[in-house]
Amino acid sequence: TDKIKRTAKFLCAIGRGIPIVGENWIKASKKNKSFLDATSFVIKDKETERKYKFALSKSLASARQTPFLSGWSVFVTKSCEPTPEQFEPIISCNGGTLLKKAPRGSDGNTIIIATPSDKLTTLLKSGAPICSPELILTGALRQELCIQEFSLRDKSPEL
Repeated sequence: TDKIKRTAKFLCAIGRGIPIVGENWIKASKKNKSFLDATSFVIKDKETERKYKFALSKSLASARQTPFLSGWSVFVTKSCEPTPEQFEPIISCNGGTLLKKAPRGSDGNTIIIATPSDKLTTLLKSGAPICSPELILTGALRQELCIQEFSLRDKSPEL
């Protein structure tokens, strides 16, 4: 398919800067009787790129330089979808480290991924930003860490 889908494998490939190609690359490589440079055949899905405000080719180039979660530690609450276990490869491939326990404090490089149904007042004590899962899912597509855009501070009555 030549459509962008936010699967774990797709988001991991972006985070590693691996070109994501369509069938035209296979056909052209077969015709040439050798594998062609994949960067010339990166899929284009204008509808999805517009929806999530990114350009796949730019995101791949950015990830090859520095994945968007480089140097960040991320805690994902159990109520999140995808689950913490499903988030682990996405976070890792995008340069981050998944924390197994909620942080007690923040070193300035820690993010908490939660839902409005979580007990956010307890998590707030860490001082780390608390964001929706979209921070990681859309962030991986864009290769941008948009903490304010996906912050739960303005979207939860608890905060």
